[in-house]
Amino acid sequence: IVSPIRLYPGGLSFSDGEVKPIPLLPPGASRIEIGNELLKQRQDAIREGYFVPLFITPDSPVKTATEVLQQADERNRAVSPMLVRVQEELLGPFVMRSFSVLRRSGWIRQPPAVLDDTGAELEVEYLSPLSAAQKQSEGLALLRFIEQMIPWAEVDPGALDLINVDKAAAVIGQSVGIPAEVLRTGVEIKRIRAARSEQSQQAQLLEQLPEAAGAVAKLQTAGAAQLRAEKA
Repeated sequence: IVSPIRLYPGGLSFSDGEVKPIPLLPPGASRIEIGNELLKQRQDAIREGYFVPLFITPDSPVKTATEVLQQADERNRAVSPMLVRVQEELLGPFVMRSFSVLRRSGWIRQPPAVLDDTGAELEVEYLSPLSAAQKQSEGLALLRFIEQMIPWAEVDPGALDLINVDKAAAVIGQSVGIPAEVLRTGVEIKRIRAARSEQSQQAQLLEQLPEAAGAVAKLQTAGAAQLRAEKA
């Protein structure tokens, strides 16, 4: 070939005569599906360029819960580097700069003195679908651990003593995005548990009253019988 290959309709390509070009399609043949395939390839390339497959669960006939969790975990792992970089390099400096400007302008109140004394730093928590996906991985890991430990707990009930139920519930709640407004504080939880313990103790006392009354009646009967015997 001594000239550029022109693939458009009616284009001419020249050779030195020793090369005999062979058309991919015979003259007069109509292959519309080739154009559709090229369009599909271009569409797939655009989707991959915008990372669309990372946010869409691929279709399959039947999926188990384990397969769904595994796919979600794989997508989270793929997105995590991009998310961390955006938070650390873009959003972090922007949020801290905005906070400093608003604080100096008087739009934000001064923090309590105890925070300044302890040297506590401002920690920003991002609320977004991607951040929620990261938290879901922690909840999924916790659920997997509990599922694997349940068979051991049937053999030894102490196998689950390692798990702090309150903290585990908090982690699962954060992973599924439960609003903080619906969660009770530590003081409220202690108050509810104390009331429940008191009610349980009262119920136990009520259950024991008939037995105690019966025992007292038996003692009184035995005492009366002994007095009659002594008089006789």
